[in-house]
Amino acid sequence: MKIVLDVNPGDVAINRKIVPAHDRQGRPTGRLCNSKRYTAGVDEMILQIRQACVHYNWRTRMRPSRCLVYIMTYWRGPNGDADSTCKAVLDALAHGGAVENDRQLKPSADCRHNSRPARIEVEIVDCAGDEDDGDD
Repeated sequence: MKIVLDVNPGDVAINRKIVPAHDRQGRPTGRLCNSKRYTAGVDEMILQIRQACVHYNWRTRMRPSRCLVYIMTYWRGPNGDADSTCKAVLDALAHGGAVENDRQLKPSADCRHNSRPARIEVEIVDCAGDEDDGDD
């Protein structure tokens, strides 16, 4: 199954995940929380993955099956870390229903390209342990 996620990879990068928390008056509380951009980006990825699973008639891969995942990130400019988006994509695949748990996924390639529009392409292949691979 190949999915093109219309999400800016920079918004779901791990280095943008944690930000200082603030109270209602805007003062720092000393705690950390997930940033709104990161949360919105991951939620958008989960929604797009669920839609792709319905479109491709993809059943959730249950354990003990293992899946190979190719992740290609396309950034708007020359700066960006492809490795930092990988964890968010794997979590979104699990929460979106592609697999039962992100431990089943083995990211094989995490390539970075410069291109507009910014996007993330994910391809799930080689689900060992399944009789029917679900691809049409």
